[in-house]
Amino acid sequence: MTGYAVAADAVTAPEPGQIREKRAEYNLTAKAAGEMVHATANAWWKWERGARTMDAARWELFLYKVGEW
Repeated sequence: MTGYAVAADAVTAPEPGQIREKRAEYNLTAKAAGEMVHATANAWWKWERGARTMDAARWELFLYKVGEW
């Protein structure tokens, strides 16, 4: 053990469907959602399609910015 604490509510990488549903829930364009996590609209679309995996840190940032964290 390194002495680092692990949060009980640690965020994990989301599934493509989760990404798509959250963006739609907040009526965001892919461009707007991408800008919230310092990414392009193209990157956001790839995460939604499952062509790339969104890392947990970006997902946590997105949730924080929409007020869910």
